[in-house]
Amino acid sequence: MELEEISIHRKKISILKKERDRFEEIAIGRSPMVAASFIPRRLRKDAPLVYYLSASIDGKSRHRYVRKGELEYWRKRALEWQKFIKAMSSWVKVNKEIEKELREIGRLRWLLLLLPTIIVHKNIIISHNICPRFYYP
Repeated sequence: MELEEISIHRKKISILKKERDRFEEIAIGRSPMVAASFIPRRLRKDAPLVYYLSASIDGKSRHRYVRKGELEYWRKRALEWQKFIKAMSSWVKVNKEIEKELREIGRLRWLLLLLPTIIVHKNIIISHNICPRFYYP
């Protein structure tokens, strides 16, 4: 039973590694970006829509007006920054999942090794042939 479970966890790790590689490609990729958000804003209710780049500099939010001629230039770079941030966040989450699966494989391998010599009742070791300090939860 433990061998089948180990195999399932290895398959999950393989899938997660492919997903992590995809996020790495986005994060490592060469695309021009600006570390700012692209904000549409109306100064008055009936005024036309204007755009600003919003960036945090030294802990303070700074806004820069974007002219119509530069609109697509800055929009593309701000969008690339958002993609980068999302890819980094997803990369961290996938790494945590991979670590969790690896720890589970380690636990199952440990149980597989000690299965003939261990009796467990409600997560407490009752009988074993090894020193209790090697207990792996």
